[in-house]
Amino acid sequence: MTSVLLTTPAWAPHADVIEPRRVRLRDRVQARLRANRLDRALAEGVPPERSVALALRARRLVDPALASTLARAIRRVLRDAWEPDAMPARMPTRSDAVRSAEVLDAMAESARTGTWVSLPR
Repeated sequence: MTSVLLTTPAWAPHADVIEPRRVRLRDRVQARLRANRLDRALAEGVPPERSVALALRARRLVDPALASTLARAIRRVLRDAWEPDAMPARMPTRSDAVRSAEVLDAMAESARTGTWVSLPR
């Protein structure tokens, strides 16, 4: 059985309490179903230790297998945008991908190598 460490606000505003929590099946299902909302919260800077679902989602996002899958998907979008097929099986939005090519390439490289890179603006 998996456990996570969570921080819960203590009575003092400057202190947090660390508590271990077992991960239940319900927690795993919630993390899967609410992935988009959890991704947004993590991107906004909410610490993953605030809830079991956030901790599970953060753990999933840093998984090397998911990172490499994400890197391949980003590179496929870029390839399809630069070299569109005559009869594509899927329809990428070429202009958006081309406009964001530098950022998408940096994200794919970051996911592939497991290192943080600064994104171009």
